Amino acid sequence: MRKLGIAIPSDATLRYSHGGPLVRLPERIEVSNELLWVLGLYVAEGCRYEKRPKSSLISISGSDELLDRAQKIFERDLNLHVVRSPDSRSRSAALVVHSRLLLALLDSLGFHEGKKRIPGWVLGLPLSRLKWFLEGYREGDGVHSGQKYDEAIRHEFSTTSAALKDDLVVALSRFGLVPSVGRYETTFRKKTGDRRYPFWRVTLSHVDPWSPLEWDTGVSQTLQARRTGDLVWAPIRSIVEVEPTPLVYDFCVPGLENFWAGGVLCHNTYGPRMRPHDGRVVSNFIVQALEGKPLTVYGDGGQTRSFCYVEDEIRGILALLDSEYVGPMNIGNPNEFTVLELARKVLE
Repeated sequence: MRKLGIAIPSDATLRYSHGGPLVRLPERIEVSNELLWVLGLYVAEGCRYEKRPKSSLISISGSDELLDRAQKIFERDLNLHVVRSPDSRSRSAALVVHSRLLLALLDSLGFHEGKKRIPGWVLGLPLSRLKWFLEGYREGDGVHSGQKYDEAIRHEFSTTSAALKDDLVVALSRFGLVPSVGRYETTFRKKTGDRRYPFWRVTLSHVDPWSPLEWDTGVSQTLQARRTGDLVWAPIRSIVEVEPTPLVYDFCVPGLENFWAGGVLCHNTYGPRMRPHDGRVVSNFIVQALEGKPLTVYGDGGQTRSFCYVEDEIRGILALLDSEYVGPMNIGNPNEFTVLELARKVLE
């Protein structure tokens, strides 16, 4: 430093510093059941910190057993270096992963900074895959139910985010389950005295089988309240295949799930107030275009979709209500477009 003409203070000390291990994410990352589990754990008990150029990291708190499992997944599937911090009086045990690439990967998967949400692509997964994300979330946050879970009394999921609360309700509804939702307040007297912190609690009781990892093969629930109103959940009595028509969409995922539905079916609606990161192709393309990023097109972009503007959708619903028609009705645009055509239209 003296040779460079830089003055050294008399009270200066020398601190040895070295770079961490060089890591690279694999070129191809499989979204395995184990990775879905750790993503659920991250949404429940994880946080991220990014302050360029000094530090970029994620941290996940939990029991040693959970952290051991998460560490193996990060190291085996993502080739990342994991640092562990032990349990102490001020904080629980945690693992820390320093990686800007990991934060970029989380962003691309819809797990954005400052937003605790379940991305749309996760909510739309087949039940045999969605259950792993829910199990990771339950093990991270659902353990707050403590003895209630061990004795099969009820599942409890707590969050301070109203949006994440809604996502959890949607995820559970995919399995045909109806949770109760309540808003509560708590205090941390040792740290902040009588200051109150609001949070949401999503509670699920009287389900069989009890483990979320078994729900994809069928689950039943005994509701304690009377079923009133228009929303009624009922078990499937039979499955009947029907001949497809050009104007019927999203009725089935071959080999995975099949649906029978009545009433109004709305498909690929777009318009104002769409969630920017809900995982749908229209919102994905618009957000990427506004941010100056390349548009993500899977495959050759030859997949076809039929898009309907929300005002047209509403006019169709009102017209149906004013009619004497009884039975299922598809409301949408009969003209199909390829995903590649949509991408070019957005760029225009």
